[in-house]
Amino acid sequence: MKRLVGIGLWCAHPNYRFRPSAMQVIQMLKFEAELPTLPEWLPVHNFYPSTVKVNFSSSSNTVTVQEIL
Repeated sequence: MKRLVGIGLWCAHPNYRFRPSAMQVIQMLKFEAELPTLPEWLPVHNFYPSTVKVNFSSSSNTVTVQEIL
């Protein structure tokens, strides 16, 4: 169970560059590779408000994209 949770946490890292490859995950699940040492605290991902407004109109099948400044 610890192995699955550790792999899941590593796969959910906010920065995609620090996530494992599919091959690394398979090797860890097969016990062919050791789990990485995860930090005590993972960085928090920051979300910024979008500068683009997208409107969908199902009646006319159109998409309008408007930049918000």
